[in-house]
Amino acid sequence: MFHLKTPPLHIRHFLWLLPLIFLFVLGCAQRETDIGANAVTGLTENKFATLSGTATHSTDWHPPFSNGLGTSLEVGNAKNLFAFFAIRFDAVTGLPDSVRVDSMEIRLYHASVWPSVRDLQGLQVRIREIPDSVIWTEGTLVPGQFPTRENYPIIDSVVLSANSSDSLASFPVKNPQEMWHKWHADSGKGLIIEPRSDISGGNGGFIEFYSHEESSLIDPNYPPALLIHGAAQVNDSVFSPDTTVLAYPQYDGYLVIDSTDINQPQQHVGRMVITQGMAQRGAIYFPVDTITNQFSRSVSRAILHLYADTLNPLRIQYVGQTMTLNHGYLLDSTWISHPDSLTLNRLLGPESGVTGYGTWNSTSSELVFDVTGIVSTWVTDPSRNDGIQVFSGNELNTLEREVFYGADADSVNKRPKLDIWYTEISH
Repeated sequence: MFHLKTPPLHIRHFLWLLPLIFLFVLGCAQRETDIGANAVTGLTENKFATLSGTATHSTDWHPPFSNGLGTSLEVGNAKNLFAFFAIRFDAVTGLPDSVRVDSMEIRLYHASVWPSVRDLQGLQVRIREIPDSVIWTEGTLVPGQFPTRENYPIIDSVVLSANSSDSLASFPVKNPQEMWHKWHADSGKGLIIEPRSDISGGNGGFIEFYSHEESSLIDPNYPPALLIHGAAQVNDSVFSPDTTVLAYPQYDGYLVIDSTDINQPQQHVGRMVITQGMAQRGAIYFPVDTITNQFSRSVSRAILHLYADTLNPLRIQYVGQTMTLNHGYLLDSTWISHPDSLTLNRLLGPESGVTGYGTWNSTSSELVFDVTGIVSTWVTDPSRNDGIQVFSGNELNTLEREVFYGADADSVNKRPKLDIWYTEISH
């Protein structure tokens, strides 16, 4: 007959712990397969893992593009941005055969004001005449246009008002007979209206006027116009000497000169700037193949998080307007290793056809994008991971600037972040 010997005390303690150890191991295994089981719905299996990674590279860059085709005419000087516009009136089409001009007046209607109408009571501007030798159209208004602008003849200096009760800004044209002769003969190349001085108080500001593209959609009375007063003649029939006719722009559009140094002032360090109204975009890179190399590669969802520095001095946002941002992935990864981000406009490829709108959380100043399609492509073929670019939804209109924390931001929690959910594949 055999008798079981009672195990020693330390062995008995170990045996008593076996069920707990088993549950612990099971819990660990479950944690590897069921992490985030409630985060994604609609999957065929409740086995997936959640991973997060921060961007290793980020920058901002300026692709060349035209402001002439937009719906705004911006003028102002603030936040290291200098905005001016060019306008050329069509003084031939639809007007009488002959006009003896007594006076001319340029009329503009403002759409928005930054920082506010209350703070921006008036903006002093200088009016220059574009020489006949300078050929331009709306489509050629790109950075670098009018390089000798400061040498153009000065016609006048006036104050443009942004009174809240009157959206009309008007100012007379000096030497109206001479200017009419040029414009009516189609030899004149129009005017440049640029800010002459900062706003009273030294904070700067901008006035957004309607261009002829936008104003024609809003109200037929709102396009920029050249009001011509005098006597008109058609087929030897003299009109009343009090005749007033209107000429509308043939071309108009604005340009912005950005004097922000990529490393100075200090508020740009560790940040990524996205600008609407002058095409400044952001580029972000996540090493997805490194983040996910230990998991089966079946992406269920991928979410990109950006965080805005809403207190940054470079930020510009018109009252009542919020910048809309799209995303797209790049077609050239050479920017990741390039030391000089100022030349990135020569290195970065255009956005792909994969785009989407970001959702803005005003409480946390967080911008969220669903980038599942992009990340799935990278996981399938890591060589196609050239990064993500973020850009404003409308780069032609209102001049706005948003500042986001970059990959080298001092606050780790504010750096661009990518959350990825992976479904485990059974083999």
